[in-house]
Amino acid sequence: MKILTRYIYKELISSFFVGMLVFTFILFMNSIFQLIDLLVTKKVSLVIISELTLYIILTLFTFTVPISIFFAVIFTYSKLSESNEITALRSAGIPVVHYIWQPLLASILLTVILCWINLYSIPKTQGQFMKIYNAIIQKQPLSRFEEKTFVELGDYKIYVDRVNNKTNDLSGINIYKLGAENKLIIAKKGKATFDTSKGLVFTLNDGIIETASSIEPDRLTRFSFVDYKITIPVNDEKQIKQARTIREFTGNELLTEIEKYKKQNLSFSHIKIEYILRWVISFSAFCLVLVGLPMGIMTRQTGRSLGMGLSIVIIGIYYFLLMLGITLAEKQVFSADYILWLSNVVMLAGGLMLNYRVIKT
Repeated sequence: MKILTRYIYKELISSFFVGMLVFTFILFMNSIFQLIDLLVTKKVSLVIISELTLYIILTLFTFTVPISIFFAVIFTYSKLSESNEITALRSAGIPVVHYIWQPLLASILLTVILCWINLYSIPKTQGQFMKIYNAIIQKQPLSRFEEKTFVELGDYKIYVDRVNNKTNDLSGINIYKLGAENKLIIAKKGKATFDTSKGLVFTLNDGIIETASSIEPDRLTRFSFVDYKITIPVNDEKQIKQARTIREFTGNELLTEIEKYKKQNLSFSHIKIEYILRWVISFSAFCLVLVGLPMGIMTRQTGRSLGMGLSIVIIGIYYFLLMLGITLAEKQVFSADYILWLSNVVMLAGGLMLNYRVIKT
């Protein structure tokens, strides 16, 4: 059994690193043009570009690790099946459990590691990336607005879900004003301009304004608007604190923010979604391996090409369900506490059924 375990782990580890190289390269392509722009347009040194590249690759681990272990399991067991080694093991009377526990144990260990990475390590890495990036971009107020980013201007805290840097169009805008009177302005879309004499001017469309006194937080005033304009004074660009994306918050910091917003009677759904998603992605490693095991065992075709093909299909289904859950949570159709786990639950249920079928045959 020790020889079998060593053999399985050898195949898993080699396939895992192949998957890491391939999938990291694919996902990294989304950022390469941004880095080229920094190198060519803004004349950033190769040393800084290399440092940014490293941080980007590290932040991709949250996605590449679950995908790669899934690919490794499918490739390893489809190879064993194709070479009739699974048949030989069954003929020798060796129970299925004796040669499937290895990847399950590996996935559990990776899940624990991913929980730490997603909740604590990657936020700090993302923070280092943004620190360098913000130091080299133009120090203009409008350039500070990135997607899913908190920006503080005096008593105002601004969060934007989507940004069009070419037109300055914004969507999913949340403007918080904290003080004696807490105010929340939510707008579906809007535009931001900078007036040197006035400051940052937001022209907002289709939204609501909620006002609550810090003394009597239960008394909430709310009204909707079609068009609304608000000016936030910016006398000095140094007044703008370094933009901090929601991904830079550690797990504990996200929980602190949620409690803070609860006390101030402000919306915190986007923070809650981010927090739960980190747990969902972490547990995806175990759920995907549970599906990959029986799929690899039941196939008898060429391992590597089929393994890659099946990985792409199943990963596509997984992330479709994940995005569906995020959309439903953002629109508050279902509670984020439950709907965000949709993709994991589907994979878990499918994996259990397929493994039951493999064990019984």
